[in-house]
Amino acid sequence: MNGGGGGHTDDSTTLLERRTLCISRPKPDYVLHAGDHGFSEALRSWYNTAENNAAEKLVTLKAELKRAKTEDFWTMATQGLADITDAQYAFISKRMLVDEHDAAVEMPPFGEPGSCLMSQALYFNDGHGKTGNPRNVKYTAYGCPCAHMKHDKVFLIPERLNEVIPNNPNQAAFVVPAEAYMAVPLTYDGRCFAHFGVMWSAEGLARRKLSFAYMEMMFHALEDTILHGFLERGHFSTAVEDQQLRAVIPHEAVTAAQSLKPYARSLSHELRTPMQGVVGMLDIMYATVQEAVEGQNDPHVRAVLKALKENIEVVQGKNAMSQLGVIPLTSL
Repeated sequence: MNGGGGGHTDDSTTLLERRTLCISRPKPDYVLHAGDHGFSEALRSWYNTAENNAAEKLVTLKAELKRAKTEDFWTMATQGLADITDAQYAFISKRMLVDEHDAAVEMPPFGEPGSCLMSQALYFNDGHGKTGNPRNVKYTAYGCPCAHMKHDKVFLIPERLNEVIPNNPNQAAFVVPAEAYMAVPLTYDGRCFAHFGVMWSAEGLARRKLSFAYMEMMFHALEDTILHGFLERGHFSTAVEDQQLRAVIPHEAVTAAQSLKPYARSLSHELRTPMQGVVGMLDIMYATVQEAVEGQNDPHVRAVLKALKENIEVVQGKNAMSQLGVIPLTSL
């Protein structure tokens, strides 16, 4: 399959011979396949060229994704999406929520100030030689097109994206300005947890051959494949690339339980056992910090000590540790 998504190809004249399709003729048991005399002519008679080419690319992409190695899956998926739709950007993005392994803090409701996403893959191709495929990029999900995915519906901006979204906080990271947007939500166990889609530049939108309805139908045909990618190939890496697209969480928004959450989940038995000896020291530390808090008049220092006290309580507390999914140290 051609992985050069977003490049300029004239689908109105270049017909892909369908290797995933055969056509019958009005003769008994007479079927035409790719390469047979008269197959291309029959194909042109019954199929719109742009839709024919998109259908062939879609079927091929789904087959390739089923065989893909985990490290190649997401790159292939986004490049394929861009290629099929002649889009300049393609993305697969996951919501960052309090119960996600990759989120150290509780995020505001999706689409509200402070909410953010993590992009499993973000492919771009301006059609003039600039391409890229950054992975695991965390970015703002407020004041941008993705914020409207909070409605859990297919979302379309057919034109003039910058007038619909005038203050997009992620705009500076785009190689060329986006003019149109389409995305489809992904749902698992009754909950929308991610979405995927594409964006077109003004140039790409002007040469669009496929209708939005046809592209939406193709996206729906890919839903199960991308959903299985999440379920069978694991979740996002916790190592977020240092890209321009970053979400900043205020320090004061981080609670004691949330700040320890990413580490508490991964404590192994080998780490828990020697930490039994730490429990006694924690009791001493707690008493010392409590005494310091009570005798401290400086509000800033008092706040720091109270935060330390809360963290100690999280480590000590049986209920708090149970909520974080680990065995309490006091029960080892």
